[in-house]
Amino acid sequence: MSTLFTIFTRAHQLRSDDSGAELVEFALTSGLLLALLLGSLEVSRALYAGHTVSSLARETSRYAMLRGSSAGSVACAGPAAANCQATAQSVAAFAVSRTTLQSDAAKLQVTATWLSVTATGAACAAHAPGCLVRVQVSYPFRFLFSFLPSATLPLTGSSTVTIQR
Repeated sequence: MSTLFTIFTRAHQLRSDDSGAELVEFALTSGLLLALLLGSLEVSRALYAGHTVSSLARETSRYAMLRGSSAGSVACAGPAAANCQATAQSVAAFAVSRTTLQSDAAKLQVTATWLSVTATGAACAAHAPGCLVRVQVSYPFRFLFSFLPSATLPLTGSSTVTIQR
């Protein structure tokens, strides 16, 4: 009977011993905190990229706005050219040259559309002062710490302005 008593006494001692509890609690809590930290970093990166795409659309539409038909008869040769008429290619080149998303600048898609209407809806010749130009920028944002194999978030920005010259 003393052997059975010894077994029960030892089992009771082991159940009341909490010497490894801190290690288990740390392992569970640190995993949760790490997931929260990485998640907040990814959300911050996505917000930054979204703001960049939206700002890039506004800046690129301004580039196209200042290079209408009266700015020059020659097509713009590059993003820094002045006194020239903007084309879809020069607008896209300007956007790529101005983006802060340099590592993925090739994934940037820029669409420039010259509308044949004014802001009031009256008809006009495309590229003419007073007409509208619309620039749309899209970018497939890829998460770094994703559990999904192809987790991308399509970010888009659009800006429509009146051609000034």
